[in-house]
Amino acid sequence: MNESPAMIRKTSFPCSLRKCGCQTSSFIWVSKRKKVIYFETPKAACSSIKDHLGISQVKTFADRCRSWRYGFKMLTGVTPLEAIEMHPRFFSFTVVRDPVARTISNYSMFTQSGHEFREQQIEEVFGKPFETIDFPEFCRSLGTRSNHHWAPYVDYFPIKDNTIQIDHICRMESLSRDWAVVAQKIGCSPTLPRANKSKSVKIHPAKQDLENIVAHFSEDYRLLGYEHPV
Repeated sequence: MNESPAMIRKTSFPCSLRKCGCQTSSFIWVSKRKKVIYFETPKAACSSIKDHLGISQVKTFADRCRSWRYGFKMLTGVTPLEAIEMHPRFFSFTVVRDPVARTISNYSMFTQSGHEFREQQIEEVFGKPFETIDFPEFCRSLGTRSNHHWAPYVDYFPIKDNTIQIDHICRMESLSRDWAVVAQKIGCSPTLPRANKSKSVKIHPAKQDLENIVAHFSEDYRLLGYEHPV
């Protein structure tokens, strides 16, 4: 695998931050041992999945054991479609989330969680204190103030002939059932641990907020089949 930092991903995400994880990650994880490809997606149990499969930074003996057992490595220097074409017999999976729920989760993480690092990031993106950014403004800015956390999911996926080329798409709305299919293929536990527990924030999007979300995630709605909220 080519892991040169000079070419992490052929099609990088536009990002308003000077430094961001999207500049050092391809979000494509391959296990030759298990013959599996995981297309990582933000705000869709990615931290739990990476912890579960030993992809996260190794800290303990148990982490090292998981890393060895499942054998996932970042695949670099290729597009998502090239990753699939390189490994045509590998089982591929990802996780997606309803765009409205995902937007609310993003807003909560960056402005309501009390996480100083996330607050600093959103302030850099918007050029103003995080406390002054309300949900309508966040929704209006989805397409102009860019970050991989709210990039459309289709940007992460291999797509050919207008079809997502992934074997199994788990949905957050039915993750416990959908993950069981992945767990059987990999040979891991069918129960995912919960990581990155965000503060629960009740937000009731206005019609204009929903319209802005639909406009930004139009391709996700079209290719993933989520129902339009407006």
